[in-house]
Amino acid sequence: MITVTDNYLKQKDFEHIKSWAFGNQVEWKYSPSVADDDDIGLGYFHHILYAEQEPKSKWLHKGMASHLIQEAKIELLIRIKVNLYTATETIKYHKPHKDYNFPHKAAVYCLNTCDGATTIGKRRIDSVANRMILFDGSEDHFSSTCTDQPVRMNINLNWLNPFGNNSKKHI
Repeated sequence: MITVTDNYLKQKDFEHIKSWAFGNQVEWKYSPSVADDDDIGLGYFHHILYAEQEPKSKWLHKGMASHLIQEAKIELLIRIKVNLYTATETIKYHKPHKDYNFPHKAAVYCLNTCDGATTIGKRRIDSVANRMILFDGSEDHFSSTCTDQPVRMNINLNWLNPFGNNSKKHI
């Protein structure tokens, strides 16, 4: 099941996260591939907020993901990372991948509107600012670059809800 929600966060909360991500405070790391080692040439920048059962960035505690965590009713975090794909002359599609090989909840939270997209299975979902895309991260999916903005930026979240949270944003 795929759920797409526009205007996911209150405008002030969205603007807070966006101004941080597009500002000069994020410590970006470059990865030469997106999905796997065969994706060379389509590198991207990322900033990991949470992974391996611990915070990886000081920004996690400064509210950069707290509203997303609360709205999605996340119980057990696996990972949160911010992705930045630089523009390309033509749209480039990354290889399909699974975030993890076990059923879990995943989300792509779009920080800007551009002609890039996330594709889950055969469904292409445009990148629209303040849009949340919820799906099972063990399903094949892939991202793309953009051509009409300097960058495409989003936040990826992966989590489990072992306690059976049945909120409306639960997938």
